[in-house]
Amino acid sequence: MSIGPIVPYLSVEDPSPDVSVQSFFVGSGSVAAGDAVTFYSPAGFPAGFSLVVKAESGSPVIGVAQSAQSASGSVGVVVGGYAASASCSGSVTAGAFLIAGATAGQLKPIAASDTVPPCAVALGSVSGGKAPVWVWSLLS
Repeated sequence: MSIGPIVPYLSVEDPSPDVSVQSFFVGSGSVAAGDAVTFYSPAGFPAGFSLVVKAESGSPVIGVAQSAQSASGSVGVVVGGYAASASCSGSVTAGAFLIAGATAGQLKPIAASDTVPPCAVALGSVSGGKAPVWVWSLLS
């Protein structure tokens, strides 16, 4: 009997009712606090097992990293709800729908020509390369 695809993660941490956090192992490279991340399944890994890496333009964003972590380490990822300091391009303003930008790990406002669905909405403008966002859960 098949129960469908399983997305393995280390743990579920819900610090408040307004945020859903799951822990994942980091794939190649590293992630910084606030980076937008996506799934990564390298060749040779078991089917259904995914790591996370910085999201690049055109990739679906699953959440925002809570802390910095290098490859093979575990990182908490906001997969739904409030993320206080997401890495964003300077053009993000409150109310903008966001997707992965040209710089890996950064979010940018969606444009009419983009084909990836938005992953979050900006709750404020960028300050110091970071902005508060509301992440739409793709995992629940």
